[in-house]
Amino acid sequence: MTIRTSRGRESWSLRFGRNAHIRIYRGMDVPPDEAVVRVAPTLMRWTLEEGVRSAPSTLRSLYEALGGVWPSGLTRLERTSHEVRLVKRLADAFESGALVALMEEQPVGSWRWPEALPEVQPAAQPRPIRAPPPRPEPQVDAAAQAKALRDAAQSGVPFCEECEKLRQSQQPQRAAA
Repeated sequence: MTIRTSRGRESWSLRFGRNAHIRIYRGMDVPPDEAVVRVAPTLMRWTLEEGVRSAPSTLRSLYEALGGVWPSGLTRLERTSHEVRLVKRLADAFESGALVALMEEQPVGSWRWPEALPEVQPAAQPRPIRAPPPRPEPQVDAAAQAKALRDAAQSGVPFCEECEKLRQSQQPQRAAA
């Protein structure tokens, strides 16, 4: 609920869609030059029916401004029937001119660009991702490795799993021959 006094006149505000508000004044407070942006009473009836759920305090305040009294201690059933009477009374007030609704458009994203934009400093350059340094290869003495393989072959000692399997498969054949 928004009650403002602007230029000596009381007003109420209802949200209408995403980017507009309906400003409501008493009929006698609206100058003729502002009458061009009036909201039609049929649209106001729909807005009031929606306002019962979304802005009940604003509608109660409007109802009380027209001389109505909001009873306390109502049951849910009584409150529903009273809300129907409230919407009817307020809709009749818009049709008779006792209340006037004016549409106020607000641009989407109601902020404005600052006059002078602050100087933008360049963002710090991210450090480049470095690949890990290559692992040093172990120092292999090729001549010593070749000599160890030849010695193992001459003595019959297996130097790999495959050679051991081959040697074991050939032993029964040699024994049979």
